[in-house]
Amino acid sequence: MAQLTRLTSPDGRGPRAGFRSPAKVAVIDIGSHSIHMVIAKIRDQRFKITSRIREPVGLGYGTLVEGRLSPSVMAAGMDALAGMIEIATREGVDAILPVATSAIREAVNGAEFIRRARVELGLVVEVISGDEEARLIFRAVSQAMDIRNQRVLVADIGGGSVELVQALGSKIEWQTSLKLGAVRMTEHFIESDPPEPMEICALRSYVDRRLRPFALRAAAHRPAMMIATSGTFRSLAAMAHAKRTGESPRQLHGQTLGRRELTVLRAALCGQTAGERERTSGLSPRRAGVIVAGALLAEALMDSFGQRVVRLSDWALREGVILEFMELSRAAQDSELHRASPDGRSPGPRRHRRPRSAGRRGAAHNNRPTAR
Repeated sequence: MAQLTRLTSPDGRGPRAGFRSPAKVAVIDIGSHSIHMVIAKIRDQRFKITSRIREPVGLGYGTLVEGRLSPSVMAAGMDALAGMIEIATREGVDAILPVATSAIREAVNGAEFIRRARVELGLVVEVISGDEEARLIFRAVSQAMDIRNQRVLVADIGGGSVELVQALGSKIEWQTSLKLGAVRMTEHFIESDPPEPMEICALRSYVDRRLRPFALRAAAHRPAMMIATSGTFRSLAAMAHAKRTGESPRQLHGQTLGRRELTVLRAALCGQTAGERERTSGLSPRRAGVIVAGALLAEALMDSFGQRVVRLSDWALREGVILEFMELSRAAQDSELHRASPDGRSPGPRRHRRPRSAGRRGAAHNNRPTAR
């Protein structure tokens, strides 16, 4: 079975002996709505995604409100991970890099999920903080989009949280992770189907209040561009495109979503039952239950930060993990070569940065998805 490759020696002071840079890796993103896996081939400090697998496990359902993973959700998560490990092994990956976000880090029994993954599946899962999640998302976006000399706001609506990063070029000015995800907001505010006007107003008012301090912070230096990642924004953009053209988009990277068309879309979604939303062109039926909250969150973000248009990025957390891993792999290889110098002298172990403190830039700028 492919395992998470450890880049450091047991004492944490340098790369382990005989380190070999993986040519093929899998990243598993254990989220609140879905568990995603991407498989990527790495060559010459560039990578290409060859496979994407998604299982709508719903680890956040109930968990984000009650604070505990139910036995059924825990079992579904283990089953999904086992299936992904089987696929990764069949694909011949050299390393599996699993990260978990808000549902696992908030659950009182999240450690039990991590323990079971390690004992039952041999999978060492890293639970990342909200700030780390935001940083990795920005790392990917800054590689995927040309943001040189521009002040940008990157927004990611997840199931359990919303990550925000404001940056000038590649330099982060501020970042935050807020407990405002689409699953969380649905479970807290929406009980009716279709949702009642009072539920919609309560959700939007709550989100506006939570965003206000950050909107005030951004007001002094308003971003010139808002970049959105995540399934929620992608679904909204796909629905808007289908409504405009009558066709599903072949590519969303670099596409835009306007505030006016979002208003029309949100109004339609709020008036539909979940069953009706499942039949909406451009929307995966698995997101029908949370897309109303997602649309309200997207509107609130655009309004709070004064943005009339948002631009989509295909790259987000999973790609950020790959870029981070590539940097650490390169550092480990360089150190290994340095130790094996022809004169036989070794400079001794050199401390390398672990994923949570690695630099913000990784592979070359031309390692970007192409908008079509």
